[in-house]
Amino acid sequence: MRDIIRRWRLWFAALVARLVPALGLRLAGLPQMAGGAILAARDAAVYWGSTVSPSRIAETRNISIDMSSDFIDGTAHTDKNRVFAPTFTKFNATMTGLYDNAVWTVFTDALSQVNGYFYIYPKSSVNTQYFYGRGYVSVDTAAFPYDNFGELNWSIKPSNQVTAVGP
Repeated sequence: MRDIIRRWRLWFAALVARLVPALGLRLAGLPQMAGGAILAARDAAVYWGSTVSPSRIAETRNISIDMSSDFIDGTAHTDKNRVFAPTFTKFNATMTGLYDNAVWTVFTDALSQVNGYFYIYPKSSVNTQYFYGRGYVSVDTAAFPYDNFGELNWSIKPSNQVTAVGP
């Protein structure tokens, strides 16, 4: 009986593998990017600097972008359910990584409160999809343990409109 169930599972998995692309379906839990490509974020890139041509911060590990919105309640007496309208969209980018020589720019700009330039590429090999703008950096944690690599957690807060470039 187990052998029959095992064969049925294999047959069903093969069927799903053939039908999903043919029907244009998306499996739950897998992010879908433009053109059907799944993003492997291991080659994301962050550029930061006080000039129009910022430097790449090479040793980033995690890049997280929060683009949530604030909402106001627009519910009226005759509505059947609550209704909301967006007001301001937030943009907050946080990065974790290892100490690299280019990181010193982040330290000095954070201490000097420099209004710098940033570019964030979710996939550095795709130069047509990125975020850019001006903002301030904050060094949330800088750790230099004697028995491990130096770690850095930092964030970017925009000082003007952030632009998302893409197809």
